[in-house]
Amino acid sequence: MRKLPFIALMLLTILVLFGGCKRRSIITEMGLGFDTLRTDTTALLVDSTVSPRSTVHIELVTLRGDAYRQLTDSLLRSGVLQPDYLSLTTQSLTPKECVDSFMRHYVDDYREFYGNLFTEENDTSSLSIGYDLRTEIEEGRGDVLCHISHVTRREGKLSTTYTLVRNMDMKGNRILNMDDVFVAGYTNALNEAIQNKLMDMAGVKSMNALREAGYFVNSEVYATSNFMLGEKKLSLIYVTGEIADRAKGEIRVDISYGDLKSILKQ
Repeated sequence: MRKLPFIALMLLTILVLFGGCKRRSIITEMGLGFDTLRTDTTALLVDSTVSPRSTVHIELVTLRGDAYRQLTDSLLRSGVLQPDYLSLTTQSLTPKECVDSFMRHYVDDYREFYGNLFTEENDTSSLSIGYDLRTEIEEGRGDVLCHISHVTRREGKLSTTYTLVRNMDMKGNRILNMDDVFVAGYTNALNEAIQNKLMDMAGVKSMNALREAGYFVNSEVYATSNFMLGEKKLSLIYVTGEIADRAKGEIRVDISYGDLKSILKQ
């Protein structure tokens, strides 16, 4: 019976340790809420029973509340919706107005570009296109929320998928770029870290061997602006064909913050 207090103490210690290791949630701390706009549109290219068509599916997660209206506007104007029709206007729009405007422009462009190519006598399957956007929110480093877009674009039988990430500093109420994350003069050190990580991934020991493996064949190593400030690591996401042949698909380079501590801002 004398062992019970010791066991109870050990259990309490374990609970305290696990509680202390629980990750801080910026969503809970700031009481953040989210809305999801869902919309589907199918538009015929021409008025015909055999017409090709454009299909659009959007599931767009946005921040709830007027306090984040400016941040949401910056997010939607950062290229989350592509093509970036919102760059054509400086007018303040609600998320729904943004999506509705995007839909109209997308359908109009589709009909204008493909309309003259249509004839009922030819195989027109290549004139059907599709755009699918599904987004999610993930908590990242410090006060950051990562807005992640999973995109699929289809032209005829060809399909391309890619990922876009925007990093939202919730307490600063802004979208972060690389210059906000790293100290001045960080470029060379970051590129070296990317090169080293890619060499590890490819199983090679030199830049020449990395090029022979098909990476950065026609350019120097660079950091993409499409990056994610995760909880424990920086992820750089290169879309299909950006730094290697298309067969390699989307390339994600993950670098721990420990390997970047000399250039990271606090």
